[in-house]
Amino acid sequence: MSSYGVGSVVRLTTSVRGSDGELTDPDTITLTLRLPGGDTVGPYDSDTTPAVVRDGLGLYHLDFPTTLTGQHVARWVTTLPGAVDEEPFDVEGIWGETGIISLADAKHHLKKSVTSTDDDVKLTGMILGATDMIEERIGHVLVKEMTVVVRAANGVLILPERPVLEVMSVHVVPGLAGVVAEDLETGGTGWFCSKEGVLETSASPFAGRYRVTYRVGRQPVQAKIRLACKELVAHMWRTSQLNADGGRPQMQTDPQVAPASSFALPYNVRQLLGLDRAQRDIPVVG
Repeated sequence: MSSYGVGSVVRLTTSVRGSDGELTDPDTITLTLRLPGGDTVGPYDSDTTPAVVRDGLGLYHLDFPTTLTGQHVARWVTTLPGAVDEEPFDVEGIWGETGIISLADAKHHLKKSVTSTDDDVKLTGMILGATDMIEERIGHVLVKEMTVVVRAANGVLILPERPVLEVMSVHVVPGLAGVVAEDLETGGTGWFCSKEGVLETSASPFAGRYRVTYRVGRQPVQAKIRLACKELVAHMWRTSQLNADGGRPQMQTDPQVAPASSFALPYNVRQLLGLDRAQRDIPVVG
């Protein structure tokens, strides 16, 4: 499944074939998109904005400007011949990078040509996978905004996602009455939050449920985390080149790979992330 940065224009294409298997122009053609969350937009045709464009006999495209993150599904419908063609694609919340590092970063680290696009799709998937693996172990790296409802425990609110960059708002549930932040300049009482995601208050202790909107991640991303991601992508790339059928030569066993894990992180990656040598896979936030 293809992945794009939010705000990009995604070119969606389809080809229409008759019962004989040859390309043909249908009587009508429309495109409808299911957005993240289940809403739909369209149907689009040749008279709408954006418009379905004919590129040649049986070949069509539509350029769709993205505004939401998450999975989209494009659904082409034609009549005479009647057919339905669906294609999912993902829209990521980061523009210009596909994860902790960019595709150009990965190519440079692997000493691959930046002008060759032969392995771009595969490398992009590895970058996303490496980003997920790192964030599962040390908490969020990419900056994200989220809204959660949490219940107070012992007078504090423990936010579920960390590290916390900034708390933007706190509201009482139900009713959504705003709770003010502590004012360090005037000495006014209110809430304050640690990077570890513990929301405390210098006023009355928290009690009940609250809706909290906040940002998580690391800004800027530490050089050691970026290097860990490059090394992990390089490790993925090297192991993907193993081929027992003669297409590529077998590589020697990597002595840096930790055993007894469904997917091992190289020791140097674990050290860069501040993890133990053993593969316990327990998320660490710091």
